[in-house]
Amino acid sequence: MLTLLLFPLSLVAQDTLAPDTVPAAPVEPAPPALEVQVQQGAQLIADWKNIFCTQIQKTLQEVLGQHELVFSEGLGKIKGVQASLHVNPEAQPRFYKPRPVPYALRKKVGKELDRLEEEGVILKVQHSEWAAPIVPVLKPNGTVRICGDYKLTANTATQTEVYPLP
Repeated sequence: MLTLLLFPLSLVAQDTLAPDTVPAAPVEPAPPALEVQVQQGAQLIADWKNIFCTQIQKTLQEVLGQHELVFSEGLGKIKGVQASLHVNPEAQPRFYKPRPVPYALRKKVGKELDRLEEEGVILKVQHSEWAAPIVPVLKPNGTVRICGDYKLTANTATQTEVYPLP
C-alpha cells in the first residue's frame, strides 16, 4: 500500500518564503495535507478541474472585494495628482467653430454631453480663447463617443516631453 500526501499549490506557507521576502498580503496558514492511501497497481484519478475551481473562484471573489473601486462601473477619478501641459510661449490661442453634427446623431450627442457633464468629465464655460471641434463617433452598441479634434489647437501649441526608450 502506498501513502500519498497531496498539498494545495495555491497557498504559500510562511516558512517557505526567503528570509528577506515580505509577502504582499497576509499569508494564510497552509491547510493540512490530504492523505490518500492507494493499493499498489491501482490507478489514482484526480478531478483537477473541481479541485482547483473552488480555490480560483474564492481568490477571484477576494480580489474583487478588496479592490471594489477599481472594478466598479463608470469612470474612475485620480485624486491628489495634477496634470500639466507645457504650452509654447509663442503659441496663439485658436478658436475653431463647431462642426455640424449629423441630424441622426444630435439627440445621442446631446445625451452624451449631458452625461459627461454630470460625471464631471467636462464643464460648461461661458467664454474661452481656445476651442476645438468635437467629432462624434458611433459605437457598435449604438451609443456615441465624443472625441476632440486637437490637431490644429492643443497639439500644435503644446511642447511634448520626449522620454528615452529602454
